Amino acid sequence: RKSRRKDAFLIVLAGYTNAGKSTLMRALTGADVLIQDKLFATLDTTIRTIPELADQKALLIDTVGFIRKLPHSLVASFHSTLEIVKDADLILKVADISDPDYQEQLKTVDHVLAELDAGTVPSRIVMNKVDLLDDDTKITEAKHIFENPVIVSAAQNVHTNKVLEAIKDEIGSKMQTVIMQIDAGDGKTIAQIHANTEVLAEHFTDSNVEIKFRCSPAFASAIRKQINS
Repeated sequence: RKSRRKDAFLIVLAGYTNAGKSTLMRALTGADVLIQDKLFATLDTTIRTIPELADQKALLIDTVGFIRKLPHSLVASFHSTLEIVKDADLILKVADISDPDYQEQLKTVDHVLAELDAGTVPSRIVMNKVDLLDDDTKITEAKHIFENPVIVSAAQNVHTNKVLEAIKDEIGSKMQTVIMQIDAGDGKTIAQIHANTEVLAEHFTDSNVEIKFRCSPAFASAIRKQINS
């Protein structure tokens, strides 16, 4: 987990069981993941890259579906699986908007996240299965109750690009502009910066390279430690 955080932006899918998290993961990543309409179909953590966000090194992580009044024994059993939620840069809270109890299900998600000490991690709500609605009544309701929800149909690939836009916005808000002086002979570090960041400017002298680039705080910290080690 720690090695992944050096250069990756972690997005975690969290939601009530059968809300369509795995279907959304397939829509965003193109990965062949297990999709079943049953309780706890996803038990192991699944991690995939997002092709459209390859430059940002974004990783999408699927988690076990939550249920209302999840017994403490099950929370304990799943704790190691769900531990990665605390490391997330962004949590996508996925809800089935076609379900009459979708608001209560989101409350359950918030409750479980709080139990995992992940209640303060930045998050966005994704309302899935909009294709199952008969009219726009619930859409209007959801937009009134929740702040800027992303409303999609993962199964029909409707508006899933808006989920990507939400992720890009969050990544952009956390990016730093960094200026570093690096030994000109440190080709490894220079190559890492070019491969993993947006290089804005580069100035060479006889002994040093001054590079100005945009990157995540985690990557900037890792590079500083590498230079000073």
